[in-house]
Amino acid sequence: MPTKLTAYLHGARVGSFTDTTFTYDPAWVGAAGQRVFALALPTTQLEHDGPHVTAFLQGLLPDDDLAAARWAARYGTTTAPTDLLAHIGGDVAGALQFTDGDHGPSWEPAGILTAVTDADIADHLRTLRDHPEAWDLPTSEFTLGGFQSKFTLTRITAGWAVPSAGAASTHIIKPGMHRLSSQAVFEHLTQHAASAVGITAAETTMTMFDDMPALVVTRYDRTADGARVHQEDLMQTLGLDPAVKYQAEGGPGLDAAANVIRSATGSVDAVNDYLTHVAFHWVLMSTDAHAKNTSVLHTATGTTLAPLYDAASMLAYPHVRGFHPRRAKLAMKVGKTYTADRIEPRHLHRAAAAAGADPDTVLSRARNIAANLPDIVAVEADRLRALPVDGTLLDTFIAAVERRSAALVRRIDDAAADGYRSPSGS
Repeated sequence: MPTKLTAYLHGARVGSFTDTTFTYDPAWVGAAGQRVFALALPTTQLEHDGPHVTAFLQGLLPDDDLAAARWAARYGTTTAPTDLLAHIGGDVAGALQFTDGDHGPSWEPAGILTAVTDADIADHLRTLRDHPEAWDLPTSEFTLGGFQSKFTLTRITAGWAVPSAGAASTHIIKPGMHRLSSQAVFEHLTQHAASAVGITAAETTMTMFDDMPALVVTRYDRTADGARVHQEDLMQTLGLDPAVKYQAEGGPGLDAAANVIRSATGSVDAVNDYLTHVAFHWVLMSTDAHAKNTSVLHTATGTTLAPLYDAASMLAYPHVRGFHPRRAKLAMKVGKTYTADRIEPRHLHRAAAAAGADPDTVLSRARNIAANLPDIVAVEADRLRALPVDGTLLDTFIAAVERRSAALVRRIDDAAADGYRSPSGS
């Protein structure tokens, strides 16, 4: 018999899931007003049945099957989304909480915070180095999407704590991809650069836990006082399984992403901002900006585009297969190609117009990004040299950013002077 999972949003009972069905609580629908629970599960009908229901829940779980299997073994259950979320659904992306019981119209568990030392955190980072699927600390009860190893902590006055029993985490800790040396450093540099050029982006820092460096991400789906903010990634909004998050594997492209952002927010500015994210990924060769790495935030006053997150330039790794600047591919096509180096300003201009953004605004922002990146990157990279980071990779990255940025400024200026016309019709 499938597990029945009750969903609460900001402490209010929204409805219940099985693996393939969702039923709204009529009382929540009546009181919701403009508040959104799930765009692919509209309140125009109380009952939903089908793969889009499973996709919504699956989007809250790791893409790494080994991590999911580890949790299933820990709790003596299956890897079905409802079974896992019955145990680890107290702290997920956004403001949802799940329980396999029904606590009535409202439920806000007090939660438990277990203090940990830097040495404890360093031990767990070492464990992840050898066992990337070992996301969970002994007392943790959380889940996050994605494939890369990560875990959550809560900032407390005395330092850090592991949240459980429904307590909210405030930060995500990422050791980086072990097959790419110092990858967490370049994710930080990318996120820092986004903020520095005026893009709203998740805040990151590189932190040493004893002798172990890690990327510490401040959760944008938590307020300064730790309250939850509801969110959905674009795969969830479209009712699509995260297994097909890349466009080349059947996932959505720019137009579908822009359409759902426009529909959800009712804002051309949000579409302009999303295409600015696309431009940033193009300039800095951040290759993992698939639909699961873009989200929208739902509040009582409306829906907005979430800050940019999980952006990581690959310009430091020209020696790694698939990441050479002439061959590196973006997660979504711009025009007819995924290959970043083959994308011309006119292609981005045309794609922005087709997506409903202001193409001149997007290209102006792209030029600003390219013009300012070298100094931003060089200053922050030099600050990070005190960490155990590969200095040769930092030098490679700084030089690559300088070359690519200078070339793109020239190409954007030339294309603007030509009115973004294509001499070959391409």
